[in-house]
Amino acid sequence: MFPRENLIKITKNHEDGNVVINPNSKIFGRSAYLCYNQNCINAALKKNKLNKVLKTGAPIEQKELLELVKN
Repeated sequence: MFPRENLIKITKNHEDGNVVINPNSKIFGRSAYLCYNQNCINAALKKNKLNKVLKTGAPIEQKELLELVKN
């Protein structure tokens, strides 16, 4: 368990269905949290687990998440 401020928040917007990484608190929808650890991100992207949790068909780009890890 980690504090939320130390995690990557990925949200599927309720209104338009777009997936947003680290949204502000004004966006409502189905969310998932990932740690900044490379292994954690790879496990979430493996076999589209993240897409299943967010219930979206839109692929979540690995390079978007990897950019967050670098920062």
